[in-house]
Amino acid sequence: MGYAVRSDGPYGWRSVEGPADCLAHEVYSGTQPEPYTETDAGKAAIRKAEIGVALTALDAASARPLRAILTAQAAGGTADAADLAKLADLEAQAVALRAELAALEA
Repeated sequence: MGYAVRSDGPYGWRSVEGPADCLAHEVYSGTQPEPYTETDAGKAAIRKAEIGVALTALDAASARPLRAILTAQAAGGTADAADLAKLADLEAQAVALRAELAALEA
């Protein structure tokens, strides 16, 4: 008995009877692989990706209040305070995320 270990990137393995039982993306090992432990670099990469997704969502959420502010200004009026507050809140969130991202990349 042995183990079929993934060789195509994602970590994983399964018990097999012998090398003939391995699939195309697996290699045979006679010893059980070490348990997967996530590295600090892996955690940082995941967090960077999460921050990128969050920043994209904040950009999308900014469109409506920004459009309302610009429309009011173009019409010679004043922007609604709620739209200004919403845009300021979204920007504050983005600033915090950008700072976290910068710290991860340092």
